[in-house]
Amino acid sequence: MVLYTLFHLGQALAPNIQTLLVTRFLSGFFAVAPLTNSSGVIADVFSTETRGSAA
Repeated sequence: MVLYTLFHLGQALAPNIQTLLVTRFLSGFFAVAPLTNSSGVIADVFSTETRGSAA
């Protein structure tokens, strides 16, 4: 989330459209990683019986 925040700062200070597009792409890339990996971690750590209460 630190990189996500830093790229948002880059968006605010972008001097041109190319910089804005690159920083928006990278902030989206770093924001989606925890979202997609969390379900895999829950599946690896918790058994099938306790998985419902973990999420």
